Amino acid sequence: MTTLFLAATQNDEHLIRVFRDWDWQTYPVSLLFTFAYIDKYAALEEAIGLEPKCVMLDSGAWSAYRIGKVIDIDALLLEEKTGNWDEVVALDVIGDGDASKVNADYMRVQGSNAFPVFHFGESWELLDYYCEHWLKVGLGCCFVKSVSQSYWFYDKCFAKQWPHLFHSFGWATPNVLRRYPFASADTSSCLTAAARYGRWRSFGAMSVRGDALAVGIKAEVLAYLDIEREIQQKWKATLAPLLSQTEGGNKCIV
Repeated sequence: MTTLFLAATQNDEHLIRVFRDWDWQTYPVSLLFTFAYIDKYAALEEAIGLEPKCVMLDSGAWSAYRIGKVIDIDALLLEEKTGNWDEVVALDVIGDGDASKVNADYMRVQGSNAFPVFHFGESWELLDYYCEHWLKVGLGCCFVKSVSQSYWFYDKCFAKQWPHLFHSFGWATPNVLRRYPFASADTSSCLTAAARYGRWRSFGAMSVRGDALAVGIKAEVLAYLDIEREIQQKWKATLAPLLSQTEGGNKCIV
């Protein structure tokens, strides 16, 4: 069923406040960390311990692109081999689909299970290639200027390659998850929208913001878990035959 990953923010103290004393068994949360800030995972593990249902390692390409950092693909491969991660994302190159394909192929040849990402504006032949060689493909439309363009992109991806397993990168609103049978998706909104912008899914729009609201943001996490359960129920029958291909010990398949 659909797994909703909560993307960790760069604020260590904020994450510690939210997940300190979290009841992981009663409220199983899946987390995504970016390789560009891999130290955040280590800091959280040391400070409070982590018991997520699933944990995904993003290659960190977008984060690295924004700060001018270069990701070492071999270092990413070594991190995957630590066994800390249930799923890993192949290293894409922002704005260069051909280079992203080279990286995805290289990681696969090295024995990696990392799945590639197909971005808005890249060649549709690249999507066909990814779906031919990987059981799961990430879809990225975060750089698109309009919601209508993003919907157009997702519509076309599913029209071309459904049934196939897809992950939605960074766009996981309830409307999107209800519209498309994604195998997984990630979002940082429950950890950032309230603190930065006063947009609360659990309480509505409020002027209250800031890291001191960690207790309230715990309610945001619970609200996203409610969404995850709703989406899992909606797409259970649709995704079950496809997810059975990937079981093999992957605890993200529930």
